[in-house]
Amino acid sequence: DLIEIISKYKITYFILVPTLLKSILLYAKFENLTSNLSSVKNWICSGETLMYNLVELFFEINQQNSNESTLSN
Repeated sequence: DLIEIISKYKITYFILVPTLLKSILLYAKFENLTSNLSSVKNWICSGETLMYNLVELFFEINQQNSNESTLSN
């Protein structure tokens, strides 16, 4: 799946729509795979409105992993 690919290839830069970011974060949280996202340092969201609750979820997961990532819109 996508989270395994991110981890395997140590993806550091990811451009996606907020809907996909939400799906990735919720799936990773539910399956306890959030540490597999730690290689991504730059998350770029475009094409849709980035909702505040999604930003909160991003930073919640980011803090759990002690990861220094940037979320841009």
